[in-house]
Amino acid sequence: MTNIDKVIEELQKAKQPQSDFVKLMDSFKDPYLVLIACILSLRTNDKTTYPATLRMLELAEDARTCQNSTGYDEYKN
Repeated sequence: MTNIDKVIEELQKAKQPQSDFVKLMDSFKDPYLVLIACILSLRTNDKTTYPATLRMLELAEDARTCQNSTGYDEYKN
């Protein structure tokens, strides 16, 4: 067993509780959503990231709908 295997094994044993945001990120299959959520996470505090990501998903579910969204104009005011 390599050191990496040992570390992964120990991390799996720890079973730390996951926040709602982490659970949401785990559900994303689209790399675009992961990228946008990560950017939001970098720009907001942890308590704000989850609701901000949910609001983003209301505006655009993927890159194509984001491109056509007028949501930015609604939120910038």
